[in-house]
Formats: sequence, C-alpha cells, structure tokens
Amino acid sequence: MTGIQFITDEAGQKTAVVIDLKKHKGLWEDFEDVLVSRSFKKHFLLAHRRESSSSSSQ
Repeated sequence: MTGIQFITDEAGQKTAVVIDLKKHKGLWEDFEDVLVSRSFKKHFLLAHRRESSSSSSQ
C-alpha cells in the first residue's frame, strides 16, 4: 500500500508505522474516532466507579 511505511526493530518486527495523511486521511479519522471513543469510555467508567464507591460508603 503506498503512503504507509513500517518501522522495524533489529529482529524485523514491526514497531511503528508512518502514514501519509494526505493519502490516507480517512484512515487517520477512523483511528482518531477509536481513540476518542475509548477515552470517553474510560472516563465514564472511572466516574461511574467513583459514584458507586461514594454511594456505598454512605
């Protein structure tokens, strides 16, 4: 696939990727959507745990 380069370690294992965002803007937007979704989920779960623990201690 053009516009995508993989960085490998000494053993040949892929450790990173470089993506040409001009060619693959949609791919970046999908990746960003996943990160934002996970962030909201994490914050929601943390807030819910705090509420649950404060309710049970009363």
